Amino acid sequence: HVYKTGLLAHELGCQKIFGTRVVPSVDLTTATDSDFRVSKEDAISSLDQLVQVKKDTGIMIGTLVSYPLCFLDDLEKYVDLVGRGCPGQSGHFMSINTNGETHSCVHQEKSYGNVYELGIKKAYSNMSMWHNGSYQYSGCDGCDYLGICKSGCRMTSHSYSGEMNGKDPFMKKKNNFRKPYKIITDARIYEEIENGLLFTVPKRLRFRKENGFYLVNIRWANTISCPQEVGDFLIKHQENQKKFSLHSQDTIDREWLANLYLKDILECDQDLGYGENKSKLGLNSDIMIGG
Repeated sequence: HVYKTGLLAHELGCQKIFGTRVVPSVDLTTATDSDFRVSKEDAISSLDQLVQVKKDTGIMIGTLVSYPLCFLDDLEKYVDLVGRGCPGQSGHFMSINTNGETHSCVHQEKSYGNVYELGIKKAYSNMSMWHNGSYQYSGCDGCDYLGICKSGCRMTSHSYSGEMNGKDPFMKKKNNFRKPYKIITDARIYEEIENGLLFTVPKRLRFRKENGFYLVNIRWANTISCPQEVGDFLIKHQENQKKFSLHSQDTIDREWLANLYLKDILECDQDLGYGENKSKLGLNSDIMIGG
């Protein structure tokens, strides 16, 4: 019913529909006994229906829990599902219960300390196993996409294998890709940039400086990271509202300009023909990973 659900969501005015994996409950003795277990064939069928409903209606698609990229195989076809990775392993995420107990993943039962007792900094440091690669599956070592994929969903792996660094049940084999992931899916933007396309930095952007990089809030809950040099440049041009091009500055190269524009971080007066789709391109992956 995924396709019909997508049609209904679009008719009701929804902007996006997610094909999110079911993570087995930690209370299950054996995850294979779950009524919600989905086979690889059914999972791909569901994702194919998502892709089709996007083609037919223009609704955005995505996922809140990552799929192993080797499972997707054709990263050009499933581009909207690439880049989510594992928030717990990326180091930008902490779940805090109302009672102060902390988790690296919302699906995790284990607490890494209470913020009222230890503070956020200490609780975060207790999550180091998530951030140092210890939970990545060893069979993924050497895969070109490990930095984005992070071995798929770690809590799902734990449910089926009993190990945090176990194999994701949807995993096929590393580097199992027919078509690679392209950050820029429409090469027309490059020609326009080379021809002197002028950009501005919108005032709606919000910045938070971190250790060596910035978090940039584009709009709503869409926040991504960017290098400090790029962040400083964006803040400067947001303040002075001066237009700039590839040739009028030497801080941001062609690839970054295209990436920032399609992420809706930069704007331009010229109509490039993207229409409403412009703000929908590239919002699935972090430019720190893909840039």
